[in-house]
Amino acid sequence: MDERRPQRLFAPGFVISVRPVFKKSRLLFKASRRNCHCCCSQVEEFQKQLKSGRVQEAFVLFKQLPSHSLLDPGVGFQLLNVASTLLLKRQYSNQVQVAEIYDELKRRNCLKAFGAIDSVEKLPEPRKQVGLDKLVETAKIPLEALRPRSQSIFSYQLAGISLSLGLIFFGRILHIENIIRPIGICLLFAFLYDQIALQGAIFEELYKNLFPVYKQKVLKHEAGHFLVSYLLGCPVRGIVLSAWESLSLGIPGQAGTLFFDRKLESELMTGFLTDATIDRYSIVLMAGIAAEALEYGQAEGGQSDEAALLRVLTCLNPPWSKERVFNQARWAVLQAILILKKQKKAYDALVDALSRKKPLGDCIALIEAHYVP
Repeated sequence: MDERRPQRLFAPGFVISVRPVFKKSRLLFKASRRNCHCCCSQVEEFQKQLKSGRVQEAFVLFKQLPSHSLLDPGVGFQLLNVASTLLLKRQYSNQVQVAEIYDELKRRNCLKAFGAIDSVEKLPEPRKQVGLDKLVETAKIPLEALRPRSQSIFSYQLAGISLSLGLIFFGRILHIENIIRPIGICLLFAFLYDQIALQGAIFEELYKNLFPVYKQKVLKHEAGHFLVSYLLGCPVRGIVLSAWESLSLGIPGQAGTLFFDRKLESELMTGFLTDATIDRYSIVLMAGIAAEALEYGQAEGGQSDEAALLRVLTCLNPPWSKERVFNQARWAVLQAILILKKQKKAYDALVDALSRKKPLGDCIALIEAHYVP
């Protein structure tokens, strides 16, 4: 058969030309190879910029990657890892761009859980009026469990003062104050210096070593803030799990979850807060108390969260009434409890990741893997 002629198949009147199809396939194959090579070179350049800590340049390259690239989630989570680490170390200050990384991953359908609860209608309990009986009945948690008590923190603070004063007192009784008194005074001054200048970091570390359950409570408290903040669409910038870590990073305060609420920031500039923004902020603040109550049957941390919520609600113009503030707190903690119950697998995976000191992007990848729509 002459290969230069079109091959006739099935019937004399039905002709298929094979050579043009082969030619087109070769052209498409060459184009796909060029695109693959271009994508690989972009990924290599992205990794190079990322290793150098150039987050902005790496983010520009990331946005140029094809949307269908299978590397999207992986390189996006790597970008979040580096950006969060540098942000905590204050080597990178653009928290707005960290939020833009979330947005880009969301646009590429890599983050299905981020911002999944973006309206009141999607909340587990959208009705705003929540009495005490309604809270206990729906949450299935005793009311007392949701009232934070600072027994753990107060215990190690009181222990430090008692030990110092006790040494001074018994040294005088035993007539060995020349030996014991200087030790007691030094311990007392060390305790005061630690509380004032070091944010209680040293005594907190001692307490956590003596009572490991306290360390777990702090971790699970912050995991509650982390997960709920993420689901409500507030980009998490990082998490600090101890006063010592906070001190070493130069961050004021003790343990905490650092999130960025763009709507809250913009509305604070205008001096007007919408109900949606207040609701979102309230739920995120109450999530730590909710997590502790669910895991341990009693919240110990959370006084600062309650104080922050009270400060915001009473500073509104016009200020909220006492009953309205209490109702908002009850409603917010109920939402957080119901969200955490539904996303129990994602919460447990996040707690495990934080206990193993996984970076931000890895934590988010685990949330996405265990998220329940």
